[in-house]
Amino acid sequence: SCLLFDRKTVAMDLSVDEIEIWTKQVHSKHRNVIRKAEREGLTFEVDEDFKYMDAFIDLYRGTMQRLEADDFYFLSDEHFHLFSEVMRGKAFLGLVYYMGEIVSAAIFLHDGVYGHYHLSGSDAAYQHLAPNNFMLYRAGLHLKKIGVERFHLGGGSDGNEDNSLFKFKSRFSPECLDFYIGKFVFHPQIYNKVCMQWEQDFPDKTAMYGNRLLKYRY
Repeated sequence: SCLLFDRKTVAMDLSVDEIEIWTKQVHSKHRNVIRKAEREGLTFEVDEDFKYMDAFIDLYRGTMQRLEADDFYFLSDEHFHLFSEVMRGKAFLGLVYYMGEIVSAAIFLHDGVYGHYHLSGSDAAYQHLAPNNFMLYRAGLHLKKIGVERFHLGGGSDGNEDNSLFKFKSRFSPECLDFYIGKFVFHPQIYNKVCMQWEQDFPDKTAMYGNRLLKYRY
């Protein structure tokens, strides 16, 4: 068994008042584009009943295709609809509208004083309006309203602190947290045998997935 450091993640402190969140946590660049989004007429809506889950799925899948994400991230419709049933009351969709159209959406989780930014998707045609910046800030305010004190935004798409996604999130708060993964192998001999065979069969994948516990799944 082992505990491995994976990456830095970002969290917003929602226990302070809104003015302090805006002026001391949100970076000036994000404040500027959020103000611009408001001037352009973007609006934010909370969907606690997941009425617009299908719209979210379309935006999410389009974003994953645009980013050329691994197959792992292309979750099924069944997954999302089951999620909306099981997590009702502990999650919501955050929706951003522009001229009546949903241009960005994300799933947010919450339990007690903790909130988490889960998955998101957006329409590439409206990125110039910064809908994601606007959405995360407004989602944070909603989470604060329902009692959340620590809003976890997660980290980048990899462990590099120069990662563009990590930099985007870190402009919502200067507070960083260390994220670790715990690993435990129940049958070392069988595990080592499977891993050795995988490395022989897929040497080109070793650099990308070699440090993952279940690397033989890739």
